[in-house]
Amino acid sequence: RMRSVLRGAELSSLVAGEAGAVDAADWRRNTGYADAPLAVSFSTRCFWHALERILTDAERVDVLRFATGLSAAPAGGFANLVGYAGDAAPFTVAELASDARDAPRALPMAHACFNTIRLPRLAERAFGGSVEAGGEEMARRLRVATALGARGFDNF
Repeated sequence: RMRSVLRGAELSSLVAGEAGAVDAADWRRNTGYADAPLAVSFSTRCFWHALERILTDAERVDVLRFATGLSAAPAGGFANLVGYAGDAAPFTVAELASDARDAPRALPMAHACFNTIRLPRLAERAFGGSVEAGGEEMARRLRVATALGARGFDNF
């Protein structure tokens, strides 16, 4: 009976969310942080600046796919993200492990089953305190990480 009401694309959109542009504001509103200070850290501000103002829609989808395995936000928005076991698993921002986070060429890393992205630590002084300049660097690193991640590169 539902088949006569919904076409395949409509049902897919209902179940998996709408493909296309990613609502960065909704993503940010529904994000958790591994440590409270990380929510206001320079690296995190650069990450959001890159997502909201520098990356294209297609690049935001690449970051979403890299960090969650999804090509679109779930139906109803980021508040409805689930983990690999079907349980609620909000998108989470964390730092890279301590032995890697300060490396000058460190790339973001993802745990897609847990909707987590681990960010390198950007030195605020290296960018003169400018979130715009740090955002450009974070965007560059996200582009490299998503390009490598799209080819099956994993370094956990």
